[in-house]
Amino acid sequence: MRRFFRLFKQDLVLAFRNAMMPVLVFLIVMMAVTVRFVLPKDWQPAETYYFVDQTEGAPYETVLRQSGVDPGKFLSDEEALRGVVRKDRGGIGVLFTGSKTHPRITIMHSDVVTPQGVNILKATLNAMVRRVTGSEGRQFSGESSRVRFLRPQAEPVPLNLTALPGLIAFEVIVLGFMFVAVFIFQEKHEGTIKAYRVSPGGKVAYVLSKTLAFAVLGSVYGCGVLASTMGRSVNYGAIVPLMALGAALYTLIGISVASFFQDLSEWLLPAVLLLTVNMIPAASMVFPTFSPRWLSYVPSYPAVFAIREVLFPSGKPILPLVGALVAESVAAYALCLFLTERNLMKEGRSWAPQGRFR
Repeated sequence: MRRFFRLFKQDLVLAFRNAMMPVLVFLIVMMAVTVRFVLPKDWQPAETYYFVDQTEGAPYETVLRQSGVDPGKFLSDEEALRGVVRKDRGGIGVLFTGSKTHPRITIMHSDVVTPQGVNILKATLNAMVRRVTGSEGRQFSGESSRVRFLRPQAEPVPLNLTALPGLIAFEVIVLGFMFVAVFIFQEKHEGTIKAYRVSPGGKVAYVLSKTLAFAVLGSVYGCGVLASTMGRSVNYGAIVPLMALGAALYTLIGISVASFFQDLSEWLLPAVLLLTVNMIPAASMVFPTFSPRWLSYVPSYPAVFAIREVLFPSGKPILPLVGALVAESVAAYALCLFLTERNLMKEGRSWAPQGRFR
């Protein structure tokens, strides 16, 4: 234990000497400024509706006016409607023609409108037609349908805070993956690895000291980001162990990957490719319907969704995600010990991109 803590202290001292802490403070300030002052707390698409009612008596225009639609949104004819929609990229034109009881409704738009948005507009217009024609039945009054929530409804998350789980998962906890490689290449360049091979330190102390160091640094980094953006509303008792576990996992992966290379130039391209794959689960955050099973095997998948559930509780079970993260960490630790022994603790076992061992 004395040997392990000496190595741990040494890694922390090296982190401070390498100007790592000023960089982290700068990143925390930049993230806080972005979240608090750059990203909007709420945003709605700037859609403007324009109407032309050419049915007999213009009953639909009457209903819309009674609903509080701005009188300036009603135009005289179809040509004027088309002209306004062409000029206003967020404008949507609605043209009523035909008879009152069987109107023909034309929807015009110059910008892209999602199929979901079109369907919502169609449903709204159909409800208005039923109101005008007096065909609203009991089935449309809301009495025949009920909504039952499966769990308590969570408070809506401000738009500027929705990026925080991704920032923590893809920026904070991957800190160890990037910086531990720098440490290892520095030790190779200075000959520290060669000296360590003949010492009684051993691979376990070497791996665990770096893992603990970056788990602590990652937790401090994450707490700085959360404190400067969400303040005291965060459950730090749950999020800190989660960030430490995630940082430890990526530090272990970082040691395993860095053990194959001699310097940053050899390591950079494979590392960028791995980090790119690591960010794929972000697609499931943006598009929840995109969640194939293979995506759950990416290490960042349980991390990002567990972090989101802790930051913004919705009642979803978190234990399976934490269990998956623990299992990944155990597997990464076993693999890291094997590769550290093979590639770092023995001379001549580092792999170079040219296919040579040296």
